[in-house]
Amino acid sequence: MKGEPAEREADCGKTARDENRTGTLIRRKNSSKARAAMEELQCKQAEKMIPLFIRDDMDRRERRAFLNHVDHCASCLEELSIQFLVVVGMQRLENGDTFDLNRELRSRLDMEKRHVRVLDSLQSGLFATEAIAILLGFLTLLVVVM
Repeated sequence: MKGEPAEREADCGKTARDENRTGTLIRRKNSSKARAAMEELQCKQAEKMIPLFIRDDMDRRERRAFLNHVDHCASCLEELSIQFLVVVGMQRLENGDTFDLNRELRSRLDMEKRHVRVLDSLQSGLFATEAIAILLGFLTLLVVVM
């Protein structure tokens, strides 16, 4: 774990690390997308949200901001990994289960990202449906008036 929060904040977004499916670390340079994610959510806020993520106690907007942040911030991803290992690992040990927590965390992050994308798509579809309904109502009104 990194040092003080200010130290982690300074490292935030410089180079983000992800693990691919084989566990190999991949480094990415700070892109404009990464900078935008950093501006939306600061490290201190993201760290406070980690327990909520682990308990699956976030709404869609919080989840999206959190996932964007940890996707681009190596320090917060590391802190998430540590807390996930402690909390979920303790639960697994108490239950006597076998586990691969690193794989479980990667899988959970991937699933949550897909979930956010699906919900965003559904919301976009609802907006389009509402727009069509309003347009049809307006056209019906025009036909009735004429």
